[in-house]
Amino acid sequence: MTLETILWTETDNNGDPVDLTGYSVESQVRTSYDSDTVELSLTERITLGTDGTATLKLIPMVTASVSFEKGVYDVKLVTPEDDIWRRCFGIVWVKEMVTRDDGG
Repeated sequence: MTLETILWTETDNNGDPVDLTGYSVESQVRTSYDSDTVELSLTERITLGTDGTATLKLIPMVTASVSFEKGVYDVKLVTPEDDIWRRCFGIVWVKEMVTRDDGG
């Protein structure tokens, strides 16, 4: 199953969506805030829309290849002027599927 979720919608002071053309994102998952090892890069899995949305799309092949169960992440939005804004952050859990068709 593919996970596709809108992380946030960037709006201006009037609440209108901001066209994110020319913006970029940077995002990584690590096992702890002070870890030197990037367990998973989410940068290439986040798309920015002209409607102001930042959308994350993960496919099973990506999450099946990770070796951690719990990690921390953040997402930084980089403006065309190279300003960096941290837009979201938190803890991520990767668990194996419990419900499955195993013939039983």
